Amino acid sequence: MDSLIKEINKLAESVGFSQVGSGHPLYPNLPENAYAYSSDYAWLVVWPVAETTDSALKLADQSAQNHFAESLPPQAGQTGSVIDAYVVLVLPDPPNPDMVEIRRARLKRSICRRAVVWYEEQSNSWNGLDSITVLGVRGLGPREGPRNLPNLPKDEKILLEKIGVDGKQAALCHLTEISQ
Repeated sequence: MDSLIKEINKLAESVGFSQVGSGHPLYPNLPENAYAYSSDYAWLVVWPVAETTDSALKLADQSAQNHFAESLPPQAGQTGSVIDAYVVLVLPDPPNPDMVEIRRARLKRSICRRAVVWYEEQSNSWNGLDSITVLGVRGLGPREGPRNLPNLPKDEKILLEKIGVDGKQAALCHLTEISQ
């Protein structure tokens, strides 16, 4: 779990989350073995599952959901005060393929969004971590190589060339030219 928390800390910090401790106003009843994060736009809780079974996952999911239901401020959901809530349910071991609660938990959206993660020895990574979109989309960096632009008419090609050099002024000039 320590390696997961280190990875989540790095991702969370890069998108504006800070880790908060138990007793924080947003997380007054946070269990000792859970971790919580807060930002201006979302809350995130990393919630361990006792064992890798459907019943344990369902119980952890319900406990985490109840935690958010109790912690959400009364104004949540009103215009201008939307807070996204995320729970990361952490399995202690890789699941058996027949565990049905994983899919159910991932698709459930009441109160909060959920991700189910577990450590994979073979890949030396946390399976499911990439599905926590509030932490950013990993693996996307600057585009390398030439862009494949569509085949455009001559006027549009000239415009794109001008915009690339002179920006807004070139676009305004071009619009004036073609509207005459």
